[in-house]
Amino acid sequence: MAGRKIVTDSKARSRAKRDLVLGLAVLLALFLVAGWVDFFELFALWSAAYEDWELDEIFTALALGSLGFAWFSYRRWKDWQRESQHRSEINERLSKEIAVRRETERTLREREDWLHQASQVGKIGYYVWDAVADRCIYCSDEHARLHGLTPEQYIARAAALEDTFSLTHPEDRAAFKEQMRKLRAGQAVKIEYRTLAADGSSRYVREAAQPILDETGKVVREIGTSQDITEQRRTEQEICVRDRWLRAILKNSPIQIVLKDTDGRIMAVSDNVAARMQETPVGFIGKRCDDYLPRETAEVYMKADAEVVASGKAIQQETSEEIDGETRYYFNAKLPLTDDEGAVVGVCSLTSDITERKLAAQRLHQAQKAEAISQLTGGVAHDFNNLLAVIQGNAELIADRIGKDDLLVNAILRASKRGADLTDHLLAFSRQQPLQPRPTDIDRLVAGTMVLSRRTLGETLKIETDLEQGLGHVMVDPGQLENALLNLAINARDAMSAGGTLTLEARNVRFDEDDCGRDREIAAGDYVALSVRDNGSGMSPEVQAKAFEPFFTTKDVGEGSGLGLSMVYGFAKQSGGHVTIDSEPGRGTSVTLFLPRADGEERQEDPWSNEATPRGQGETILIIEDDDEVRACAVRTLERLGYRTVDVADATSGHAVMANGCVPDLLFSDVVLPGGVSGPAFAKQARTTAPDLRVVFISGYPREIECENGATSCGAVLLSKPIRLEPLAKALRDALDGPSRPA
Repeated sequence: MAGRKIVTDSKARSRAKRDLVLGLAVLLALFLVAGWVDFFELFALWSAAYEDWELDEIFTALALGSLGFAWFSYRRWKDWQRESQHRSEINERLSKEIAVRRETERTLREREDWLHQASQVGKIGYYVWDAVADRCIYCSDEHARLHGLTPEQYIARAAALEDTFSLTHPEDRAAFKEQMRKLRAGQAVKIEYRTLAADGSSRYVREAAQPILDETGKVVREIGTSQDITEQRRTEQEICVRDRWLRAILKNSPIQIVLKDTDGRIMAVSDNVAARMQETPVGFIGKRCDDYLPRETAEVYMKADAEVVASGKAIQQETSEEIDGETRYYFNAKLPLTDDEGAVVGVCSLTSDITERKLAAQRLHQAQKAEAISQLTGGVAHDFNNLLAVIQGNAELIADRIGKDDLLVNAILRASKRGADLTDHLLAFSRQQPLQPRPTDIDRLVAGTMVLSRRTLGETLKIETDLEQGLGHVMVDPGQLENALLNLAINARDAMSAGGTLTLEARNVRFDEDDCGRDREIAAGDYVALSVRDNGSGMSPEVQAKAFEPFFTTKDVGEGSGLGLSMVYGFAKQSGGHVTIDSEPGRGTSVTLFLPRADGEERQEDPWSNEATPRGQGETILIIEDDDEVRACAVRTLERLGYRTVDVADATSGHAVMANGCVPDLLFSDVVLPGGVSGPAFAKQARTTAPDLRVVFISGYPREIECENGATSCGAVLLSKPIRLEPLAKALRDALDGPSRPA
């Protein structure tokens, strides 16, 4: 229809016009003949050629001819009008049909462009396959691009269905062939496969195809769409990997993880959360924390979740829960989960159990407080020992002159002895007392302590022992251990005012690294656990927390110094062990000492002999002491014992004395001296000029020995202030008479 033309009768119209004009001309001629003779005469002249005709006949013939010709012309004109109108109608109808067809063709072209643009925007390819001819008759740019070809190349390559298999990855061809077989059988198919381009590259493609059937049900066409899903597959693989990572984190994380949406519904939990709540991880999905936790605890978490969702900021908090009668402490961090635009879509809750850390912090705080107090008590003991040294030394000098039976002198000596015992307690707590640890038989020591305890504790208490067979020896100072057991026994007696049972137990124990790291401030190894247990009034948790603090006591004023347990604590720590308290109000108390096992056997010492006080033989002793009163007392005491003395206040003065030619037989010096040079340092320097110089150190603050690391390493004797006359005399004599000890 597009090749047809509109009919125009211009020639017929011209002929009709010509005939009409001729007819009108003949009629005009007739009018001229009838009206004017001149014309008639002219006509007669013309008709003379036709002599055999009559004028009337000629006129009549002309008139009739003219009329006939006019009628014929009129009819021809009317026919032309009708034909022209009919042809105009045909032309108008044809014009409308052409316009409609052109509009349809334009619409089709627009829709084809739209489809092409849509396929480009959506990255969707399409093709049409002639199932009868078994060849591709149309292929879009996108479909061809997925195979690394142009549409023309694809159509050329797809001359038959079998030819398309070479465009499919070898690993996917079998599945592709099976789907194409179903398509030829009249089934719609969907398949994902990999293409194989000429350069060896491949892309993931999702293809859907629909068969077109004729009236007999035979497949005549196949129309398919294809879409590049390479990036989608890569994204899915990345999501899969991340999902595996997330699952691994949720499965193995030591931190409790809960993921929630903005409404507080749980989306995922870590396995430790599920184990804690005795639920499967899947069972949590869609639930809220108040489905599992007590209402008050759940409200804390839910309030924090709402705050994170509203603010978009992370928050941290500490919470606690009562679980099986035990308080557990948790550190909880709430983090916002956001989308690509930064909008909050959920909350990540990270919770860690900090119970052990919190308890360790409390223990550390207690240890730091005890350390601070020990520093204070050690300093007090140092100064107090200097005072006691002056008092005791002068009292002994008086006793040596007027006799030891004088009541006033004995009162002074007893008071100084009590003061010395008090400083021993202070030093024991501060772990600064000079211990003499050696292998000690626990069975023998406990037996001896029980004999003394029965006399001290009275008859109202029942004393029992429960000692494990084969107890090992312990490396302790036996005298200090006896004092510790006596202190514990006295405390137990005071807790059982109405009488009761005191039990002393001992057993071998071993701590591994886990035990030491979690529960006790003690090194791994073998120990003997020595427990003193009573069934008295017991202690409250508040009292237990302060039990080892010096001067803390629950006894009435004047009934206790508050140093008993602090001394036990200091002795245990200084001995390389530990001490614990287990007590409940109304159920008694058990104090356990953990003392390190010793490899050697106990050495039996000779009993104290009552020999006379050793005296000097005029040897020269260089005294270095910064305290004037202590130095003066030392001078009087040593001279009373028969020695010559030279006394100075510091090491510089000591060097000056020796530089002037004085070569002492023995150096009697405090450990810590003013001026920056300690007693051990001076002794080392002095032995460069006097190699045989013997050394005896005194100190009221024995930790100085550890700090200076040299008081005993240079072959010196160490004495603690205050010093009794007999031990001092014996130490001086032993140092002078003993073999040379080179520095």
